[in-house]
Amino acid sequence: MDVTRKEKVPDRTRARRDYLLAKAAIIGKVLGNDFWTAVSVLGTIVCGLGTIYLLGYAISRPAWLLAGAIGAVLTWWSARMAARYYRFLVEARRELAELPVVPPVRAQVAQLPAEEVLLRGSEAAAAQQGELLRAADKGSDTPKDDLLRASDNRTQ
Repeated sequence: MDVTRKEKVPDRTRARRDYLLAKAAIIGKVLGNDFWTAVSVLGTIVCGLGTIYLLGYAISRPAWLLAGAIGAVLTWWSARMAARYYRFLVEARRELAELPVVPPVRAQVAQLPAEEVLLRGSEAAAAQQGELLRAADKGSDTPKDDLLRASDNRTQ
């Protein structure tokens, strides 16, 4: 199996993109669990206060005892949901903290090993900056002041 040079060099842009996608997904989980934890806690508080009110009212009217029992079950259920969402929230925050950071590619350039750095070869310039080059063809009848263009159909 022939392994080319390109396969040996890690794709840092792809690693950064994968890191950002993973981080966005985890942040989405954190925000979703934050929201549902808050909703469940608020539901627990509302159901708990409603249950206390209904059970207090059921002292004088026993027919309200069933409503108080239903309120107690809803309070228990919303408290369980709040605990579950909070556990998911803690797990998502831990996952976000453990995610290895992949810095932007620009920040990685200075730290690249020598075998991963591509250098462009440089030679002495054929002409000074601002000087136009002429064709090397001696038999050219193009005036000296004309610029040569690839679109010209002048042939010898």
